[in-house]
Amino acid sequence: MRIRITLSNKMIQKLNKKASDAEFNGDIKALKRVQAILMINEGNRFKTIAYFLKISKETIRLWLKNFLLLGINFLKYQKSSGRPPKLTKKQ
Repeated sequence: MRIRITLSNKMIQKLNKKASDAEFNGDIKALKRVQAILMINEGNRFKTIAYFLKISKETIRLWLKNFLLLGINFLKYQKSSGRPPKLTKKQ
């Protein structure tokens, strides 16, 4: 699937800054998210991006949706709460 987005130069600069910060801090998840958005902006297909970043096309679609809805704030990774424990603290 190919979706065209056009980012402003200012947004590209912000994303590149976030990518270098993420790389410096070892935040691979944020780095992959930024790379995916930048690659979409360059006109790459989801299949190509998925292969390059070793993620699914569905993940790319979700990241793009979140980027379009939340802007640069989509990079803030929120740990999922996970399954609640079956045992109580006393057990």
